[in-house]
Order: sequence, then structure tokens, then C-alpha cells
Amino acid sequence: MLMLDDFYNLAFKKLSIRKNVFNISQSLPAGGIENWVQWELIEALKDAGHKIELKGKVEKGCDIIVNDERYVELRMASNGYIGYLKNAIEKHPNANLYLFTYFNREGSDAKKLFESYLETNGFIYKSGSLTPSMEMIVAERRA
Repeated sequence: MLMLDDFYNLAFKKLSIRKNVFNISQSLPAGGIENWVQWELIEALKDAGHKIELKGKVEKGCDIIVNDERYVELRMASNGYIGYLKNAIEKHPNANLYLFTYFNREGSDAKKLFESYLETNGFIYKSGSLTPSMEMIVAERRA
């Protein structure tokens, strides 16, 4: 099974190598950057030997299915709006792993607020900064 730490490390490594994309992504619609992140993750997961399916968008309500057991939902907030990230959890309850990236504007308490939301709603998570203003969180529902 793909564990939270393994998925986080794989995603962080892959996305931090290409972090220059995040410098221009603030001007892109969220769907544009999300599609790019999805394909980068698919490549990294396949390279690590994982089986990937994309039928989840229709059949399971998630973006990527990994090894027939991990339902991954991606959400990228290019505008830093945390409500958009929370919406991913509400709209995709079948997912059991979530990957979020978002801009944490200087002086914003968005990271603290979102992490508090995750803890309150029964998630474990791992977070880090891809760039000085781009945050990444991988969250998993507690069993």
C-alpha cells in the first residue's frame, strides 16, 4: 500500500524539481496547474512501480487510483483560497489521500487555518514548502 509519507516524499521530490512552474502558476487557472501536477505525479508513481488508473474521475470521484486501493484527490489553489481546498474533501469523500498545493501569501494564516481544519476533521497530514510562497500538504483520513 502507498503510505502517506511515501506519497508525500515522492510528490515533494517530483514537484520541487520543477518548482519554477509554480512561479508562473499564480496567473493560471487552478485547473491548469492541477492538470500539470496530475501528470507529474502519474509519471513519478509509475517510475516508482505503482499501478495507475485514471477511471477514478468518473467511477470513484477522485483524480488518480494507485494500486487499486488508494484514491487520490488533487486540489491546487493558485489564489490561496483555503475554502477551495476544503471543498475537495467535501466533494470527494471517497478519496483516502489528498494532495493540496496553495499559495500562502505573506502575513496569511491560511496554513495554520487549513491544518487546524484537517486535524479537527480527523486527518493526519504532512506539509512543507515547495517555494517560499507555495505550500504542499498530503492528507489522509484516519482509520
